[in-house]
Amino acid sequence: MNSDNNLLFINNKLTEANKKFTKVNKELAAVNKELFLINEQLKQHHIKQKEFIAISSHELRTPLQSILGYAEILLETPQNIEYIKFIKTNAKRLERIVSDILDISKIDNNLLILILYFF
Repeated sequence: MNSDNNLLFINNKLTEANKKFTKVNKELAAVNKELFLINEQLKQHHIKQKEFIAISSHELRTPLQSILGYAEILLETPQNIEYIKFIKTNAKRLERIVSDILDISKIDNNLLILILYFF
C-alpha cells in the first residue's frame, strides 16, 4: 500500500507541475502575442519614418534649387552683394543638410553603402 501512496503522491505532484507549466505557457503565449503586435507597430513606424525622410528631403531640395539659381543671378549685379552672399552661403548649408538626410534615407533603405577608410 505504501508504494500506491507514493505513486499517488508523485501523480499529484506531476499534476500540480503540469498545471503550473500550462499557466506559464499561457502567460508566455500572451506575452509573445503582445510582443508580436508591438513589433508590427514598430515596423510600421519605421516605414513611415523612412517615407517621411524621403518626402521631406525631396520637398526641401526643390525650392532650394530655385533659391540657389536666383542667388547666382543676383550675384552678377553689384548691388546688395553681401546679402546675396549670405543667402547663397545659407542655401548651400541647407543643401548639405538635405543631402545628409537623403544619404540617411538611402542607408536606411540599403541603397547606399558606406566605406570607411582607416589610416
